[in-house]
Amino acid sequence: MGLIRGERTIQGTNNVVLDDFFISKGNFLGTVPVPALSFVPVQQIQIIGQQYVPASSTFQITWTSQTGSTYTVQRKTDLSAANWTEVATGVAAPGATTTFTDNVAGRAAGYYRVVLGP
Repeated sequence: MGLIRGERTIQGTNNVVLDDFFISKGNFLGTVPVPALSFVPVQQIQIIGQQYVPASSTFQITWTSQTGSTYTVQRKTDLSAANWTEVATGVAAPGATTTFTDNVAGRAAGYYRVVLGP
């Protein structure tokens, strides 16, 4: 069974001590620990290139990817805005890098991000 307790809590500091804590299959309070090797490492996505092509009014973005994974490209025109707009979903990765081209004719400048998933 897991136990989490705080010690010496000082304003602005969060000290947490874990005692006999584990994650189990099926439910949180299970009695069979999950082996550390069964966890899949999180894939890190890095944007490694971007280019505006004036002749075609397109913006290309390239990121590190994993073959067979799919990605969603999102955009927003104001970083203080709450939500991102999906530009493309289900972008399949052909290899270690993936490039997406967005037609930006008539659009204001924007910010892009790439997330793993449909």
